[in-house]
Amino acid sequence: MRGFKIIPSKHFAERLQERKIDLSLVALIHQEIAKNPFQKIYKLISNNSAIVFGVDRDKGIITIITGYPVK
Repeated sequence: MRGFKIIPSKHFAERLQERKIDLSLVALIHQEIAKNPFQKIYKLISNNSAIVFGVDRDKGIITIITGYPVK
């Protein structure tokens, strides 16, 4: 996973202003990919937040698609 860029999608960046999301989840992205290396779309959930991200291995990009509070 070395060398992958993590970027927000336009949707994620726009919604971040409206939603409270625990951004510490971003630090767990590489761990989640290591658990299931062949998936393309992932969902991470913490105590009060969730993020959905996709991996484009050919381009070396991880895109955070959306994030939302979990109740």
